[in-house]
Amino acid sequence: MCSMSAAAASAADPRFLSTAAFEISALFSAPIVSIMLRTGQENGASTHGMPPDGAVGDDYDDDALDVVAATRPWLGRRAQEDGVAWRVLRAGVARIILRGAGSEEDLIGVGARSDVAASMCVPIPGAEGQGARGVINVARTEPYAVFVPRDLEICASLAALVAESLDAV
Repeated sequence: MCSMSAAAASAADPRFLSTAAFEISALFSAPIVSIMLRTGQENGASTHGMPPDGAVGDDYDDDALDVVAATRPWLGRRAQEDGVAWRVLRAGVARIILRGAGSEEDLIGVGARSDVAASMCVPIPGAEGQGARGVINVARTEPYAVFVPRDLEICASLAALVAESLDAV
């Protein structure tokens, strides 16, 4: 069982998002997990990776979507604007992608990853009335791996806890 609790954890602790990524990985038996947050520019200063002073999400322009925590060494990687993460972020709707994204009409142009059999991408909610502030990506690599709608619901609940913790900062 995942031990992540918004009351017990705080995004003010720099290890929080990393711990969340590894807990989500264990919960879903998925070796690939990344947490991506909107970052951008504030007062003309460029921010790369985690924004300064822990400010994330709605405090920044949504001109970048950066990996801020992952089970792989991907910190600072930036999402492609035509990729799944951006599409989920903009639509605010969680997705399950089985056996690559290229076969789904609304994901045309997104390249399938050869190391991923199934993935899900879930938006991290923004403040009331705001769009999503980021996404959680979860991927399984076993040849016949799948995700089911219940997995999506559980991950959406975890994304809400991440958002609640980010709001507490």
